[in-house]
Amino acid sequence: MKVHNNYENDSWEYIGTIGVDSGQMMLSDPSYVKHFAESDDVVKLNEVIKNGSDNSYSYLGACSQSNTPQQAGVLVNDIGAEMGIVCSSGFGDGSYPVYVKRHNFSNGGKRVVEMKIEFVNEEQWSDVRIISNHQADYLKGEQE
Repeated sequence: MKVHNNYENDSWEYIGTIGVDSGQMMLSDPSYVKHFAESDDVVKLNEVIKNGSDNSYSYLGACSQSNTPQQAGVLVNDIGAEMGIVCSSGFGDGSYPVYVKRHNFSNGGKRVVEMKIEFVNEEQWSDVRIISNHQADYLKGEQE
């Protein structure tokens, strides 16, 4: 998919911060969240993190996809509809700034056209020596 730069003249506007406590971030329609499946099956969690095999719209699926080599993936429901996107949050837990770009359309007024979350910036890069909780658990399991 080609990324277009149609809004390069519009500036990023800070809108707030988002908290992360699982080393990952998910983007999904709020109306879908009631269908998000939770799990406390630690054995299965460690299994799907190791092999990246789960892409279900669930906590297991999110952990599995954010710990693949791509550190991101699509989460689907039982019939394969894409319900959300998940990714690793850079170097783990914390509070991260969120920005949007708004574009003024002649007939539609100002609309949000892009959103970004900054997990790591260039200044932080040299100071960071940590990994996410899930990645630490995965690496610990590999060594056992």
